[in-house]
Amino acid sequence: MIKKLQFFVVIISLFLLLACHQERNESIKLMNAGIKAHKTGNDSLAIQKLQEASTTDPSNAWAYFYKATILEKNATNSHSFEAAAKAYQQAIDVLPGEFLFYYHQAVVYAKLEENQQVIDSLLKGISVKKGKHKVTLGEAYYRLGQAYMNLNQYDKAQEAWHQAIINRPQLSEAYSALAGLYLKFKIHSHAAQVLKNAIENHPEEARHYRDLGLIYQQLQNYPQALDILEKGFEKNESASDFLYFLGETYVQMQDDRRAEVYFHRYLKKGTPKEEKIMVAAAQKRLSEITKRKIVKSKEQSPTP
Repeated sequence: MIKKLQFFVVIISLFLLLACHQERNESIKLMNAGIKAHKTGNDSLAIQKLQEASTTDPSNAWAYFYKATILEKNATNSHSFEAAAKAYQQAIDVLPGEFLFYYHQAVVYAKLEENQQVIDSLLKGISVKKGKHKVTLGEAYYRLGQAYMNLNQYDKAQEAWHQAIINRPQLSEAYSALAGLYLKFKIHSHAAQVLKNAIENHPEEARHYRDLGLIYQQLQNYPQALDILEKGFEKNESASDFLYFLGETYVQMQDDRRAEVYFHRYLKKGTPKEEKIMVAAAQKRLSEITKRKIVKSKEQSPTP
């Protein structure tokens, strides 16, 4: 009797296993159809197929995830972003050990300006991800720093951005963010060191040269400012603002002759519309230089 019962238990288990296997296969099939629909631009069909995939097999976390990514992509207001965050949470509930789910949920919360929820999602994600796939981990720390900064938690922002750089030295934005934090508190030496490290790791990134040059300018270390700004302009000659800042540095050095050259080059090179203020400032500087030249000329003229 016991052997017969054991036999029936084995048979029932096999049927259940087969049924689960069939459900998973059907769910994956529906999920793939949803992904294909999304790639062809039919997001409404994609959402429908992904919903069917998760209904067919509620343990298919990736069906929830792909649905969430499409909802996020098409979100236009807080309600639709919240729907995306909820879908990411469904994926997390099924598969809590997958870092990407937490990371993308945090991105949605950032768009909702829910900084504490950004922090909560990222910290949970980092806790399951530590030591793996450092590229995404670096980005997570960078976003974590942004959220802390928005909440005026500066020490935690500083540490998060340090970790972002450690985990992904190629993440240029983390250097800029950390240097900006130091400048906020007028810790120029720390900001300069961060930007030196940024240039070492990103020698082609012109903005780090600009930012470091302006720090040297503020510190009245003009030779260093000129050297760094000139190197930055060599890296990106389309960035005309370097010419303006070089001219401004020479003005502060009371070298009107060289300042005039750079301001003329700046105005001649053509500037983006967003630089209107700098264009006006350059024109004002040139006017001031002209006035000084006239005054100097009169002073040097012999009296009759």
